[in-house]
Amino acid sequence: MPTLAEKITIASPPDEVWPLLSDPALVASCIPGATLSPEQDGDLWKGSIRVKFGPTVAIFKGEATLTYDHENKRCTIEGRGIDGRGASRALANGVVNASGTTETELSVEGEYSVTGPLETFANAGGVHVARALLAEFAKNMGALVEERRSGSSGQTAAATASTDASPPPPSSASATAAASATTTTANAQPVATVASATAPNAPTAATTSSGPCYVIADTRVVDEASFALYREIASSSVAKHGGRYLARGGVIRALEGDWSPERIIVIAFPTRAAAEAWYTSDDYRPAFAHKHKAMTRNLLLVDGLPGSFPASSTKPSPTEAAPARPRQAAELNASALMWAAFKSWLSSLFAKRS
Repeated sequence: MPTLAEKITIASPPDEVWPLLSDPALVASCIPGATLSPEQDGDLWKGSIRVKFGPTVAIFKGEATLTYDHENKRCTIEGRGIDGRGASRALANGVVNASGTTETELSVEGEYSVTGPLETFANAGGVHVARALLAEFAKNMGALVEERRSGSSGQTAAATASTDASPPPPSSASATAAASATTTTANAQPVATVASATAPNAPTAATTSSGPCYVIADTRVVDEASFALYREIASSSVAKHGGRYLARGGVIRALEGDWSPERIIVIAFPTRAAAEAWYTSDDYRPAFAHKHKAMTRNLLLVDGLPGSFPASSTKPSPTEAAPARPRQAAELNASALMWAAFKSWLSSLFAKRS
């Protein structure tokens, strides 16, 4: 059997890379041509991968068993598959080790075999194909780590900013004045007044909004098949978290500036907490795994005005039914004229008989 022994470097420490490597869905999203099936069974993962051997392109569908040793950052893989035409079959097994300090060095060692019409191509160029896939995987995984790191930094910065922006605690003079005002006003709800002098600082408008929150995505689709999988899972997750699509790839007309997005998506959530919960939820996570192959995008959250969350659409009442279209009105007029003519003919017929 042909063997494979490759090493690749990811420009992030193992402690950041290994948690992502432990998620097969995220790993598949970083491998060009790989797609996971929505239905999985424990440690047995099903999916497909598109591979090009010279002039021949094959799509292998199969399954793989992944066994993780998290303490030593090692994963053992055993897989098998069959190409779409059913004429070639593949077997593979190997071990992936992660090591390093400031960077992660992944060593991949294993062996594979392909039988059938693709055997000659696989034996001659299989190692080169695997090397190219691993190089692309390292680049995509590095981008994923950086994206996760940037997201964490943004959340930390926002939390720090909200702490710095919080109003200072009331001075002793202010507390004394508040207590004095409480004792001199018999019906001024003293409990509430005293509480306001001693309660913790309230969240500022920068961190808490009483209105809805909008997710706005500037998207460029790069792989239609992966995007279709992403869209199906994302739509379901949005609905589960109370979100509603307001714009989804509609016609764009630029009015000012040089911003020229290809596709804009706007999702409304009842609150910012609901939007953030959706983005980090287990419901959305499988869709996120397809994102790197499906698209490139810029994504942001914008707080809306209080009370502006779009209401559910309702069907018009019978009295509010839309007027007939011109064609329908013409058809109604023609029917009325024909009925009038028929009644006139009947009247004249009976008049002659009488």
